[in-house]
Amino acid sequence: MFRVYIAGPVSGIPSFNRAAFAEVECALRRMGYRVFNPTAPGHRYTDYDPLVPRRVHLRRGILELVHCDAVLALKGYLHSFARVEVDVAKGLGMPVFYADYGFCVWAEKREKKIEALNNEARLGKIIAEKASISFPYSPGSP
Repeated sequence: MFRVYIAGPVSGIPSFNRAAFAEVECALRRMGYRVFNPTAPGHRYTDYDPLVPRRVHLRRGILELVHCDAVLALKGYLHSFARVEVDVAKGLGMPVFYADYGFCVWAEKREKKIEALNNEARLGKIIAEKASISFPYSPGSP
């Protein structure tokens, strides 16, 4: 299954930007992707210590990034160490996608569209099944 690494700004943002990371993680999971969220519990920024150099956190993230299939870069990544993660991903030939904080809204619209298409397909199947039923009377018969 496709695994996506979320890259984005962390330091200098309240709560280390966990809300934005969580929003995108949730949307990606609902779409069926496996996700690595570096701000989730058990990952590099969970117990973020400002005394530990950022490069240490960055190295931990890159160790996870190389095991992913794509990167989703959040708004503001260019002004943070996340740009290094994006550059590494590009250097490894991984696809990089870009999102802003409205990504969850886009994902929900996408899900609703897919659900509507699935409902249409089910309805089409039901109609096709009913159309194949032979009736005792058909127009044009004596």
